[in-house]
Amino acid sequence: KNYPFELHLLGYAAEEIKRTFNEKLNQATSITLHFHEPVPPDEIIVFASQFNLGFASESNFPLNRDICLTNKIFTYIQAGLGVLASDTKAQRNLLDKYPEIGKVYQNSDPKSLADILLYYHQHREKLFELQTTALSLARDKLNWETESQNFLTVIKETLINN
Repeated sequence: KNYPFELHLLGYAAEEIKRTFNEKLNQATSITLHFHEPVPPDEIIVFASQFNLGFASESNFPLNRDICLTNKIFTYIQAGLGVLASDTKAQRNLLDKYPEIGKVYQNSDPKSLADILLYYHQHREKLFELQTTALSLARDKLNWETESQNFLTVIKETLINN
């Protein structure tokens, strides 16, 4: 369908890859694709904050990819973005725990991703709620300052019990 979506990709890509992606998207959708060169790590959250949703597309294979959370999902949360996450075990677990920050789509069903995008396009107030909640969670809970204390507690308990 003809909806004014933009997809912004951060990272190095050869011109041939950019051209191929653009050709395939132009044949199938009205999505505008933008490629951005990498930014320094201390600028990534500011860079990400200019967008609406963060796309955490991960594979279920190998097992490690299925059970880990990548840095990008936390970057999106700290930037105040809603999260669109593929259905890996780890990402599903995170969004089951914090459903107010985003939705999980099925890797094997592109329509499930399209349906979520369309929903937020048509319900901007829900998108704003996602963004507000993500930013609040980043400040209060899902950040290194908080998690480091949890980590240190586990280390101390492990050392005391062994």
